Amino acid sequence: MSKFQEYSVIYGKVKKYFDVIFLILFGLKYILQFLTTTAVWISALGAFYSCPYKIADFLFIGYLVFHMMVTLVFEKVELKDKVISFVLIIVAFLYVALSDSSDNEIFEYMIIIAIALNKPSRMMLKLSIIEGTVIMVIFMLLSQAGVIEDYVMPVGRHALGMIYCTDCGAHLLFLVLSYVIYKKYECDKKMLVLLIFIMSIECCIINSKTATICSFLLILGLLIGRYKKKILIYLKYPMLFVFPLSFALFICMVYFNIKFPGVMPNNTFTARLYLTEVGIRKYGISLWGKLIYQNGNGGGSNGEVSINEITNDNNHLLLVLFAILVLGFIILTLIAITARNRILTLTCFLTSLMLIIIPRVVAKFTLDTYNGGKEFSSYFYLDNSFINVLLRQGIVVFLIMMVIGTYMQYKACCQENYMMMYIMCIVALECMMEHHLMDLSYNVIFILALSDVYIVDSKNN
Repeated sequence: MSKFQEYSVIYGKVKKYFDVIFLILFGLKYILQFLTTTAVWISALGAFYSCPYKIADFLFIGYLVFHMMVTLVFEKVELKDKVISFVLIIVAFLYVALSDSSDNEIFEYMIIIAIALNKPSRMMLKLSIIEGTVIMVIFMLLSQAGVIEDYVMPVGRHALGMIYCTDCGAHLLFLVLSYVIYKKYECDKKMLVLLIFIMSIECCIINSKTATICSFLLILGLLIGRYKKKILIYLKYPMLFVFPLSFALFICMVYFNIKFPGVMPNNTFTARLYLTEVGIRKYGISLWGKLIYQNGNGGGSNGEVSINEITNDNNHLLLVLFAILVLGFIILTLIAITARNRILTLTCFLTSLMLIIIPRVVAKFTLDTYNGGKEFSSYFYLDNSFINVLLRQGIVVFLIMMVIGTYMQYKACCQENYMMMYIMCIVALECMMEHHLMDLSYNVIFILALSDVYIVDSKNN
């Protein structure tokens, strides 16, 4: 046996321990990013946020070095996966060195995709589902109890403790998409009831049109996958190139709106087309992106409510809030791991039922909270993920994301995993309307690009 083979055997024996370290890193990064999308200013959290942040950064740097020196050499995966992982790391560092943009979250996002090479996808999904659900439930309840702000926009669009109503809807959508992948795309009565219930919240309380439409398409896709799978087979080639096709379609609609103004109805979508035109004309397209100031409607971005203002510098209340957060996380984690399905289903149902009833009873609309008291004329936000990445992060990062999305579709197509391809189509549709393509707190699915998700799925297809 050669030295390389000996080292490979040793690495295979200790790999699971390093996978655990990666999962800790992933879990920390995800929960820290998720907290930034709530109605609470992160700067107000002090050491409760900064200490885990420093730990996550330490793990991030250490694991990156380990990945470059050991994993890329000894991991038993296809060579093209290793090449993509290496290219992602190089592009991430070039982006930091050459880009005028100050968005380093994109750097971390690309690195995490790279170091997730052959990592356990089910554990990654489980972590994100549990953490995301716990945070959302706690912050939803706190927002209805009046502890933090429930930003309410016309007409009755509740953010439920998140930074904005559409962001709340996007969180629910991506959590549901992750859960469907985790459950191997099963289409039973429990799954359908859960999805219809979530869609009702997105439609009636959050009033997020994009999330509602995507949830409906998810339900439709699961039913098609179960009863009319041939339809998905016929659509496999359009689904294969869904990301470049989505970008091309949006650009065509922008061009149509410029050439024929007033033909499309004046609504939120045409406003996005117009802002895309303004962004391209004003900032142009560069190789590594530019620093673009964006002013959106996000309630949490206006700084009107923070933990310091809520507590009036009362640290005891701050400790109580975080005790609730930690305790809730532990309890729901134990339930998810040890409880029977019926108990878990009943718990989720009762909690969700409260979230439907409470907002209608105690929430109130105040004009000052809408748009943070800012004039709509000052609004400028590139909601389309593809345009946002193209202008702010540049052509190179944009092409990398197009390649990653298409590569994921290619691997799923080779394994005849058409439901995964369909879910990625829903991600592409959501990203046409929202800015969550490269945001760890939302789009965990892209992180699975080089993980073992396709290996696992191939054994179950």
